Amino acid sequence: MDANRAQLCARLAERFLAQADNLLHLSLAIMLGERAGLDGPRLQAARQRLDAGQASLALPDAPMPLSPQAICEREHQQLRFLQRSAEVGELSALRERQASQADPGAQPR
Repeated sequence: MDANRAQLCARLAERFLAQADNLLHLSLAIMLGERAGLDGPRLQAARQRLDAGQASLALPDAPMPLSPQAICEREHQQLRFLQRSAEVGELSALRERQASQADPGAQPR
């Protein structure tokens, strides 16, 4: 890769890393950053954000109750998450979800 292209790719990766508001953009920013040769700590932090976001979306390992109330509550939680994602972006909504899971007394937005 020539120097101009490498510089452009590095600048794009930096911008994507700084402005990614969803998991897809963050994933693309990481891949672009790797190809552009960005520094390890910055990419490592982005990978950790991506892994944490993906883990937050994963279904729990424990069996989920199948009662109508439990199903409705899960669907309501998912709807609130999607609405919040539309308001603040997926990554911000995931951080809020993780914080509320860490502090069960916190009110989800």
